Parts: sequence; structure tokens; C-alpha cells
Amino acid sequence: MNMVTKRVLAVLTCVGLAGCSGSQEDSVEPSMTPKDAPASSDTSDTPTASETPEETTETEPSYETVSPEPFKIPGSESHIAILTPLAGVNYFCLLSDANISCDATAPADVPNLEDMPGRPWGPFTGRPTSVIFAPDGEIIWGIVEGVPFENPDTPLQPGQRVEFNGAWCQVPDDASIQCGFGNDSFTVAGPHRTFSQP
Repeated sequence: MNMVTKRVLAVLTCVGLAGCSGSQEDSVEPSMTPKDAPASSDTSDTPTASETPEETTETEPSYETVSPEPFKIPGSESHIAILTPLAGVNYFCLLSDANISCDATAPADVPNLEDMPGRPWGPFTGRPTSVIFAPDGEIIWGIVEGVPFENPDTPLQPGQRVEFNGAWCQVPDDASIQCGFGNDSFTVAGPHRTFSQP
């Protein structure tokens, strides 16, 4: 930021705070003298700068962390699978320490499986049906198929979170799921399973 910009910001800040210094009379418009200034009503109801509430930032809702045990895949110690109905469709996510895979609709700029460099998904063709999210935040689009697991008696519910080997998924409401590693995350939402990142 150059010096001129800093000075402009400093001036705007002073003006925004209704004057940086001076007495109460100094803040009255120059064309008004104290006797011409409108009579003030009881000022005890008007918050002063120190009483004005500070801006609040949106806080993350608290989640009930549930055991990963009901989501374990028979015969696998490295993965858990979540199948939970949200927004009128089943949401499926597979969690491991290597990545998180969730059913999601690929954006239009993602190529078809057969058009991906090196054809990593051959012999499959068509649109990718899953987002694959790595611990470093890398995103790959592909498919997840043939995962043998039993749907848990109780799927992950709104307000719940499950953690497994550094990966996590949580359900903020009845129409979306958020998953990630640490602070890196993504969201799948709505009946079309729309993918987004914060």
C-alpha cells in the first residue's frame, strides 16, 4: 500500500468515526452554532462508540462428534463409508487418511472420464460422479464404485460429525454435507449434490 493510499484510508477512518479529536462542539457542522444546533433528546438511549456492539463473525455451529464404528467397512481398517439421506437423495462419502470421496456433480469445466489425460478411469466413460479430496487440498474428479459396506442403522444426522484418520465429515443441515482435512474442506449440497468450497 503506498503512502497516498494510507493517508486516504486514515482520513476516511477519521471521518467515519465522526472526528478523531476535538471537543463535542468541533463535530457540529460549521454553519451551525451551538445555539442553532437541534436540541438533543435524552442521549442515554443513543449508544456511544464504546457501547456500540462490535461486528460479529459467523461462528461455526457446534457438532456432536459420533463414533466412526458404525460406519466401518467390513474387512477394512483404513476406510469408513457414510450413506445418509439428505435433500431427498442419498449422499455417499468414503473417508480414509489418503482422501475423502463423495458423490457430487462435476462442474461443466471438468472433462468426461474418457477425456481425462492418461484415461485414469478407463474403461469407464461419461461424467465423473465423485469428487476426491486429498489432505493437501488437491481435488480430483472420478468415480467410486464397488465399496462393500452395510448402511449403518443410523446415518449421520444433521448436527453430527464423524472423524476418522484425520478426515472428517459433518452434516450442518438436512440438505448438505461438509467434509475435509483440518481446515481444508468442501461442501456437497442439494438434490443435485452441488460441489463448492469456502
